[in-house]
Amino acid sequence: MNGSIEEDQLGVGLIGARGYAGRELLHLIARHPRLQLEFAASRSLAGRPIGDSMSAWPGDDLFVEATPATVADRDADVLVLALPTVSRTNTSR
Repeated sequence: MNGSIEEDQLGVGLIGARGYAGRELLHLIARHPRLQLEFAASRSLAGRPIGDSMSAWPGDDLFVEATPATVADRDADVLVLALPTVSRTNTSR
């Protein structure tokens, strides 16, 4: 989230960064040479450093809350949703 994306890099916005899938995606983004994290959104971790939850995170980036304004203000080329599955119970039985 350094604000400058190289020409051959893709800016990634990650929504749902707190859970297992989100953390795995953060690890992949951190190691990928063509991906640059633009934001990592987590409602419960907003304002906290990513490094507090993921010690190997390179930098001092903060989690943000995924509001429409936050997403629109970031320069992400792609958005990744790593949200939990909501199970539905069939109550018609």
